[in-house]
Amino acid sequence: MNVDSTPQPGVQITAIAWHPVERLLSIGYETGEVIVWNHEEGEVFEGSRGHSAAVMLMEWSHDGSLLVTSDNMGILIIWKSDAQGHLQTQAIHDFKDPVCNIVFRQKINLPQR
Repeated sequence: MNVDSTPQPGVQITAIAWHPVERLLSIGYETGEVIVWNHEEGEVFEGSRGHSAAVMLMEWSHDGSLLVTSDNMGILIIWKSDAQGHLQTQAIHDFKDPVCNIVFRQKINLPQR
């Protein structure tokens, strides 16, 4: 695998996460940039600029429709993703402190009594 997607020479990757369904790899950098590499297409898609600090946490929802990223300044961004890896910002929240963990909970439909 050769992902030539470094925003600038010498910029370090700080977070990565494989998509749960598609052959997509999301990558976060120390500059705050977020990209998605589409293995099938051999293309790289950039998310809109939302982080200004190192992306430290990255997690896909169970179905891959959402990607959540957080940086070391406490900014959390929820991205909507399509099957190709294009990202659109859905929400931004400033927690003021770094987010250490993200857990997606699947909705469970219990039988009616």
